[in-house]
Amino acid sequence: MKPIRIIVAGASGRMGQTIIKKIISNKSFKLIGATEGPGNKFLGSDVSKVIKSKKIGIYITDDIESLFAKADAIIDFTLPKATLRHAELASKNKIVHVIGTTGFSQRDEKKIILAAKKATIIKSGNMSMGINIGFDKLRFLAPVKCDDNIRGVFMLSNIAEKNPKTVILTWATKVEIEGNSKPALLASWIEQQYL
Repeated sequence: MKPIRIIVAGASGRMGQTIIKKIISNKSFKLIGATEGPGNKFLGSDVSKVIKSKKIGIYITDDIESLFAKADAIIDFTLPKATLRHAELASKNKIVHVIGTTGFSQRDEKKIILAAKKATIIKSGNMSMGINIGFDKLRFLAPVKCDDNIRGVFMLSNIAEKNPKTVILTWATKVEIEGNSKPALLASWIEQQYL
């Protein structure tokens, strides 16, 4: 099986550095690009400079467009403006876009939802520790065939404070099958987040 080819956007940040280290230490993944915004002091540097390791041969660039044609996924911890551009490119190239960026306006959120019509977008602006409690009201409505394309849609439906440092989140969850009006699955997904 070929490794998943990944771009890390926001490579010199704390999360970018951590993700790069994980990618290069796992044979299931291949780092094919690392990016930063214009003017970043690490532009042109080998990724090894930000993660303090031996040379890797991947140089940090601000020219992300050329990387998308070669990638299977982008992991993005940048700024909203950059993330919106990345979502547009992920949609155009039909690749996975993992978003850890925060600070989006409602208008920005709508643009991300629009991009998710053609790309798999996984968005989590909060990377705090949590526990998956499980599913409630789980309903399987349609079978998923081997070659079907599916996507998960998660809408936050409830937040309940358990104590001052813990909340319970309930997500209205739907798994859609491309080309089928009936979803494969509907459920309430319950998780506990530590603040």
